[in-house]
Amino acid sequence: DTGQAGIDGLKVTFELMGPEKRLEQPVSRVLTANCPFTYGDSDCGILTNALAWVTLADYAVGDIVKRATGTGIYWFKATVAGTSDAAEPTWPTTLGGTVVDGTVTWTAFRARRLVGTVTSSADRRTVVATGITVASDYFGEGFITFLTGANAGDRRRLKSDTGSGTLTLQLAAFDNIAVGDTFEVLAGCRKRRTQDCIGKHDNKANSRTRTLRFGGFDFLADE
Repeated sequence: DTGQAGIDGLKVTFELMGPEKRLEQPVSRVLTANCPFTYGDSDCGILTNALAWVTLADYAVGDIVKRATGTGIYWFKATVAGTSDAAEPTWPTTLGGTVVDGTVTWTAFRARRLVGTVTSSADRRTVVATGITVASDYFGEGFITFLTGANAGDRRRLKSDTGSGTLTLQLAAFDNIAVGDTFEVLAGCRKRRTQDCIGKHDNKANSRTRTLRFGGFDFLADE
């Protein structure tokens, strides 16, 4: 096999690798205080998408839906399995609120994706919007993807979220952000056990598998 190659004037170099190179694979991972998993991946175990609720469907405990009509800052998790009703229920509007839908019981939790509409923007790193007011720092370290406007398709990591509709981007958007632009925002994770995995996402033991999801080692003593 060949590795890196380079050209320096008339000199061409190739890196030749023998079969033993295949053995140079990591067999463990570095012990870090914070979790190394990517938010929403298979190791993390958090579902970052929700299907719209449908009528007369069978739902298992742990299934997640969002409203079929209307908007809100909550998704809903099935805490009692069953079959949904022929009409959409009146969804809870408080965290932890429940509703019986046919024979299913749904419990409200904070949505992990929301769509916002820009109301003002002082610069290309700051967004003030409606539809995204959840809790302080909920979207910090998450991502914003512009859906309309000059930045449509641009995806940026978020530095902070005031919890009252103001987001700050890590890096400025390519173009000016205009009033009326829409975007989708994904909740963030700063990879801490207590503040994020437990307090923010209730994911220390994932509800679907009941396996330990936090991947950090914050119990290790400092040097």
